[in-house]
Amino acid sequence: MNAAVLRPNRPADAINTAHLCAEPVAFRPAWLPSSIGFSLARVAYQRDDPVGPVDAQMDVWRAHLPHDLRAAAAKRRAEFLTGRLCAMAAADAISISLPTVSRGAAGDPIWPSGLTGSISHTDALACAVVAKRRHHHSIGIDIETLGSAMDADHLAPMIFAPGEAECLQIWQPDGATRFTMAFAAKEAVYKCLYPHVRRFIDFDEVQLRPCSQTTLCAVMAPALAAQANHVHLHVSTDIVEGNVLALCEAEAARTPPKVALT
Repeated sequence: MNAAVLRPNRPADAINTAHLCAEPVAFRPAWLPSSIGFSLARVAYQRDDPVGPVDAQMDVWRAHLPHDLRAAAAKRRAEFLTGRLCAMAAADAISISLPTVSRGAAGDPIWPSGLTGSISHTDALACAVVAKRRHHHSIGIDIETLGSAMDADHLAPMIFAPGEAECLQIWQPDGATRFTMAFAAKEAVYKCLYPHVRRFIDFDEVQLRPCSQTTLCAVMAPALAAQANHVHLHVSTDIVEGNVLALCEAEAARTPPKVALT
């Protein structure tokens, strides 16, 4: 990881005005291919930062902060900016200079031509992945704080299709971990597919099946599969500092798959 990207050589007053310090986390999933740039950082901010417009001295960050977030609370600004700094570091990891990542109408990151990527954050961590489209059709990443058993029991019916949780039980016996991994996996699928389908995807439109110890196959409902040009989806997961990390990769299909949800 290039710490210099996360901690640019900027005047101290500019960093203080930003109320942001992105601390790199030395972690990279073992299953992540070298063709995907990855960056993970801790989100830090000053709780006493007043809510108000970004200071005029913050020109160094203006390109990364949308107008509607310039008056947001310090925590929200820190999360957003740390995610953007992670995107810059992830691009740098595959020798790409990424000056900024703009935001679409739906809040989705807009990547330069020839690139695919994704950004996510929790209260404590932010992460990003970037890859060249000639190597990866599309990618999506999500990070979620491990939930409790109570949350899993309460929310599982909203996340799992009938029989899906039971199918994943051998893959991940712990209920709370299984629920968080499935939630993060489906969010990663959504981020991976959104640039192509441009719509919200319900949880029951994607079902997860174990492929290996760390990998899930994501099977789409017929309508979604057709809209996504029958791409093949697989999701890899890991746990870092009490958070679940999920990466979805889409591979263009030469012919429509024979397996689909009914």
